Amino acid sequence: LEMAVRNGFVKVPKGTFVPIGSVANMKDQDVVVVCTGSQGEPNSALMRMSAGEHKHVKLKAQDSVILSSTPIPYSGNDALIRAMVDELFRKGVHVFRHETREIDGCGPLHVSGHASIEEYRDIIKMTRPKFFVPIYGDFTSKRQHIEIAVEEGIPRGNTINADNGQVLSFSKDKMDMVGEVPHGTVLVDQAGAEVSNIVVKDRLVLAEEGLVAVILTVDKKTGQLLTSPDIISRGFIYMRDNEELMNLFRTELRRAVGQRFKRIDLDRFKAELKDHITHFLYEQTQRSPIVIPVINIIGGKNERQNNDNHAPRSANGAQSGGNNQAADQPQRPEKSPEQIARDQQDRFAAMRQQLLGQDARID
Repeated sequence: LEMAVRNGFVKVPKGTFVPIGSVANMKDQDVVVVCTGSQGEPNSALMRMSAGEHKHVKLKAQDSVILSSTPIPYSGNDALIRAMVDELFRKGVHVFRHETREIDGCGPLHVSGHASIEEYRDIIKMTRPKFFVPIYGDFTSKRQHIEIAVEEGIPRGNTINADNGQVLSFSKDKMDMVGEVPHGTVLVDQAGAEVSNIVVKDRLVLAEEGLVAVILTVDKKTGQLLTSPDIISRGFIYMRDNEELMNLFRTELRRAVGQRFKRIDLDRFKAELKDHITHFLYEQTQRSPIVIPVINIIGGKNERQNNDNHAPRSANGAQSGGNNQAADQPQRPEKSPEQIARDQQDRFAAMRQQLLGQDARID
């Protein structure tokens, strides 16, 4: 409006435009608010008014809202606009839309802001470009724009229907497509940092499929599980309501570990086990959660004894310590691999209870 007034297209008496903060002190019949929100944008002024969240404007029954717009094609805005209009009607507001002009007798209310074919022709005639590269719209719309340019005398060889990211090179007499640069949607988090596509993909999978973490304690010598697998499920299934599946899952984990552990290295074992779990869960549930296997390898003597074995010995064979009293100190009884595994299982259970706020399940 300011631009229209400045260029003489609209004549407005002085004092007509007032700050939005002053409307609360004016009579309703004296106020017309021109605001954003015709496409149902979540943070727009009209959307906030419809939700009763606008700082200065509170809509009341018998107020009128005129949407001088139509939904942008293929934008997906229709649902947002409909939800906003629903809220306006709930408040008793009269809503006038371009689409309902034949019903309420108000309209037409919208004029396209896009140029017509003849206006495209006029621009080409006025500028007479040597090369023509349309940049707005989908491939089909840009192709139609090129056809208009060709009809106006621009050689077809001097036109290109380029896609996003394609690099063009221009010389005095020639235009070529010479490469492509990375392009696409760039997502940022609340701190303004860029979020990679891999992170976004993982977040989508977490939201739609959930997560399953499996904690396994394996005997290094035998390749068998020392304790029942500890399973953590978040956003996938509720374990207490799926006891049969959990029992089947634990049985399958024991079988998979026994078949694979001793014949391949640890990294490959983790990768194969992750794939096996993913396939098993999909076969059982037709869902593919993110799978995180945690493998604890138990075998040999405990860490304290291994460290003690490397301590220097005195002439009589006793281990020497800082005060030469190590030989006189009673030795702690050696823990069995099963007890070590049980201790680790208890620690993981406590960790899970702390992180997830639920009772750990240990069988």
